[in-house]
Amino acid sequence: MAARRFSSPFSLALALALAACARERPETPWNEARLRSLTTAQKAAQLVTARAAPAPGDTALADSAVARLAALARSGLGGVWRAGGSAAAARMLVDTLQASAALPLLVAAELGRGAGGAFAGATELPAAARVGGDDAEGVARALAGTAAREARTLGIHLGMVRAPALAPAGGELPLELRNPRAAAALAAFLEGLRGAGVLAGVAALEPAASGDTALPVPRWDRASLEATQLTPLRRAMHEGVDAISLGTLALPALTDDSLPLPLSPQAVLGLVRRDLAHDGLVVADLDPGGLLARRYGETGAAVAAVAAGADLLLGAADPA
Repeated sequence: MAARRFSSPFSLALALALAACARERPETPWNEARLRSLTTAQKAAQLVTARAAPAPGDTALADSAVARLAALARSGLGGVWRAGGSAAAARMLVDTLQASAALPLLVAAELGRGAGGAFAGATELPAAARVGGDDAEGVARALAGTAAREARTLGIHLGMVRAPALAPAGGELPLELRNPRAAAALAAFLEGLRGAGVLAGVAALEPAASGDTALPVPRWDRASLEATQLTPLRRAMHEGVDAISLGTLALPALTDDSLPLPLSPQAVLGLVRRDLAHDGLVVADLDPGGLLARRYGETGAAVAAVAAGADLLLGAADPA
């Protein structure tokens, strides 16, 4: 997919969704004409993906949940974040929703451990950043090929991959960051997903752990962050990623504010857009169990994230 800078989050999110689902390039006349035909409300709906996760222990969504998602798809929902249950049920749900959708849905899922990391019955893989050995990059690309093949079979367009978690300042680095080949392996995995036909996203700068409501504020300085976190992230970005999400923590050394990164214009527009030169989607994770939604409420977090520069709201429990 050719890189291109879009003038608004509406056009960026819709263009990537249509490119993924309709196999069109973002700049095709069909996509541009469709975008111009949408109302502002319909464009806004394209920014939202609904969470589609069965109850713990269930293999599929309840019929009532499927009917609710199908109604949202008919009303112009942008996409779905698919997690949990069986691979067979995931494929059936995607087919049902795509058949109902007013516009092609962008289907996203966690693919850091392959489709099997999210769906029972698919192949679970080791995390790319833990791959070692002399051919770590080659192994990571092979793993990505397996993940992408199964993702396409399940109707998934965007695979999110978690970068190694951010350790507390002064604490021991995670195993992945102590692996000298971790950055190269992660970059190779993302590149492999894209090469095999799946949009690749990276979840970066996430806290190693967080309390119920307290916002983590690791006391890293800029130089240490650059050496341990931003340099590996730059390596991944250099290989090309289609989406990036930022962890729910504050890093005053980077942003000069105390806002969670997804809600900080300094983080989104300064770090991601300017410093990392990212030209794809900026994703805000609205997982109802996550700190962002619990701390600010789903609607408050969504509005603040878009105001900060987000293009896609991932996994909303209440899309309407």
